[in-house]
Amino acid sequence: MDSKKAIGAFIAFLMIASIFGATLDYFTTGAGNTLEYNDHEFRTVNGQYVTVIDDEPRAFNLYPADIEHITLDEQTRTLLESPVLTITYNPNTTLAPSFAEAQYYLEYLTSGKTIVERALTNNTGTELPQKTCADATPAQPVILFQELNETSITTKDNCISIHTLDQYDTAQYAERLAYHFFKIIP
Repeated sequence: MDSKKAIGAFIAFLMIASIFGATLDYFTTGAGNTLEYNDHEFRTVNGQYVTVIDDEPRAFNLYPADIEHITLDEQTRTLLESPVLTITYNPNTTLAPSFAEAQYYLEYLTSGKTIVERALTNNTGTELPQKTCADATPAQPVILFQELNETSITTKDNCISIHTLDQYDTAQYAERLAYHFFKIIP
């Protein structure tokens, strides 16, 4: 296993373990401050925001009001309703570790609700499929994470392009998509 794969796997493990820990803490202690957002009650547990969705606790890293400024147009929201999504990025960018983290996070958080196919725009030396916006279809849209000098989200030809400047921007956009999947922020 090369170092990029090892780092990506380690980051994914940390994210999943922190969500599991927050969920366990939510059930065992019930502690934390309570916040309301769009008819959802959130408790702060170990620095995460936990709410119950379909009788299952879900832990988020950011409070929805903190990222509601990230808007999704109608075409983007419609594509995100697809039962299968491909999430891809260029593994040779400096933000590749945070893109991999976002990919794993969205796959884990939406399991049972949406099937996420993890891919790369350049899969040289990896087992992941190679997918770009050219592979996007109405039945299986593509979400492309890109490192650019501006932050934005655009949609064209069944492809949602997320442009981020840094790791924090990437986390915000991933969280915004997750909140949309659960209809917390439309």
